[in-house]
Amino acid sequence: MKLHIQLLLLLSLVGCSSTKNVTEVDLNFTNNLKIDKNDLQIITPHIEIKEKRNGKFLATPVERKKLRNVILQTTKSMFPNAPYVEVMFMYRDAYTINLVLEREVSYKKRKAPKEVLTTGKRYSILISTNNYFGELERGVINLFLIDNEKETLQLLKHYQYKHSPLQTEKFKRKILKVLQKL
Repeated sequence: MKLHIQLLLLLSLVGCSSTKNVTEVDLNFTNNLKIDKNDLQIITPHIEIKEKRNGKFLATPVERKKLRNVILQTTKSMFPNAPYVEVMFMYRDAYTINLVLEREVSYKKRKAPKEVLTTGKRYSILISTNNYFGELERGVINLFLIDNEKETLQLLKHYQYKHSPLQTEKFKRKILKVLQKL
């Protein structure tokens, strides 16, 4: 019996002292992706913004347009030589856009939806945001890289913030922080 206890103690000590190869999963890991900035274009961002007032969420198309302009101008300032390609799909209703984009991201598929594929450059930058202001002030910014040749979509950065998206200077800094991932 004493021998069994000693053997168990020895095995547990050896087992605890040995190194284990554990890989942590980082959702923002880019696999050392190298992108030629000359082969990059900016596409229409996906903006969802709602005001929470009296417990209800209200659509705000004027604020959506303003936020889209802030994101485009900030992205263009970071990549001044990248052309802008307007993707008409991004002007559709939020439900339709979310249905297509979230289906691809949720199931971790690599295949890009045909609605966001463009021609001209190999890579496209897609920024997708979901924002709230009013009684609830917070948001999420997702940076996607679309490989138009391989027809793949890759989430490079997922960033959450807790302030009103209408504070444009703060919001610009968040966008720049996300774009530094490229």
